Amino acid sequence: MSFFDMTALRAILDTETDTDSPLSEELMSQMRENLEALLILLAGTNITGSATSNPPNDTTGWLTDTASAWTDDLHNGRTLLMTSGLAIGNMYTIDDTVASTDRLVCTGDNLYSDGVRSGDTYLILYDVKANLTGHDHDGINSPNVTLADDSLSKGKIKSVANTTGASGDISPASRVDIAMQDYCFHPNLYAETPGQNWITGHSSSIADTVGRFAFYNNDDSTHHNYAARWRYITASDNPFIYAIQDKITGEIKHLWACDDPPEGYWRLSEKPIDFVAPIIESGLDMATMNEIILFGQNREFVIELGEKARVDKKLPFEILSKGYDYDINKKWFSSKNLKEV
Repeated sequence: MSFFDMTALRAILDTETDTDSPLSEELMSQMRENLEALLILLAGTNITGSATSNPPNDTTGWLTDTASAWTDDLHNGRTLLMTSGLAIGNMYTIDDTVASTDRLVCTGDNLYSDGVRSGDTYLILYDVKANLTGHDHDGINSPNVTLADDSLSKGKIKSVANTTGASGDISPASRVDIAMQDYCFHPNLYAETPGQNWITGHSSSIADTVGRFAFYNNDDSTHHNYAARWRYITASDNPFIYAIQDKITGEIKHLWACDDPPEGYWRLSEKPIDFVAPIIESGLDMATMNEIILFGQNREFVIELGEKARVDKKLPFEILSKGYDYDINKKWFSSKNLKEV
């Protein structure tokens, strides 16, 4: 059980497996060693050690290694593999990791009766005993996936098509800056003609990796609509809605709606003091506008908004403005239940 890298694997020769060759003990031994090497390469955590005292002579089932640097619960759910001694090759499910006593607890197993003794070496594998659902890269049955500087469990990572995105009405001779999430693909941009284009967005920091861009309406007399949709890589948070509403008419001027908030506003339930809007228009007098900021919104509502926009061939902000009323006390949009004639 000393196979920890690719050099441990030996190619099986054709002459060892053709019809004229016997199923030799050497061939079987090499196949076994290669399978062991593959197991460790694929499922090994590269964490090894040795028992520093005999396990208890009962069914408490723990192994002590005073040279370890474990933290509580670090290896819970993983597999303990003995790599030397009388119990070599035995595997045990680790039910608890106790830092204060340097113990790996394997409840219900009797390591002592199996032959484990002080000085026996071990290797910790990702779970290869109880895992029946495949490798979801949760750090227990397989390694976490590392994405840039953030460690995200692969089971939680998703590629999301933001069909609602950002949309609105740009005032004449005005610019609207839009922030997306981090890890975004290039957006699909739509703008009414004439006189709109997109330029660099409202963050000039070279350290900022959030997707940002801007629309500019260079028409001096006419409002023009825009829309942007994008796909992004993310874990999962609750839907977020940001809208700018005219206080007098009640019309929605701009909308940013998505399954996940912009960068920096995850796991929030209320607007933070330093909130920076994901949509900023230079031509609006914000004193005449309501800022609607909704964290943790109903996911079905966001999906419904995007679907209605697709079916009715309108922009999401138009669907929200014409088809829904905003209750400032409940912080919720409700359908007007009106049909256009």
